[in-house]
Amino acid sequence: MSGSQLVEKLVLDAKALGSLETRKDLAAETMKRLSDEASGVKQIIADLIREKKSLRGQKASVLTGHLRARQKWLRSVNEERRSVLEKTRIIKRRMDLLNERVARLRERLNSEN
Repeated sequence: MSGSQLVEKLVLDAKALGSLETRKDLAAETMKRLSDEASGVKQIIADLIREKKSLRGQKASVLTGHLRARQKWLRSVNEERRSVLEKTRIIKRRMDLLNERVARLRERLNSEN
C-alpha cells in the first residue's frame, strides 16, 4: 500500500472513530436519562405500595392496577437500559479495533518515511 493510500485510510478511520465517539456520547446521555427515569419510577412504586398498605377495599384494588402498570413501565425502562448498554459495549469494541488499526497504519506510514 502506498503512502497516499495509507494516509487516505487513516483519514477514513479517523472519521469513523469520530462517528463512533458521537454515538457513544449519545448512548451515555440515553443511559443517564433512563437511569433517572428508572429512579423516578421506583420512587412512584414505593409511594404506591405505602399508600396501598394504608388503604382497604376498592381503593386498594385500584392502586394495585396502578402499581402493576408502573412495574411494567419499570421493566420496559430497564430492558431499554440493557439494550443501550449492549450497544455501548459494541461501540467501544469497534472503537478499540479502529484505534488499533490506526496505530498500525501510523507505524507503517512512519516506517515508510
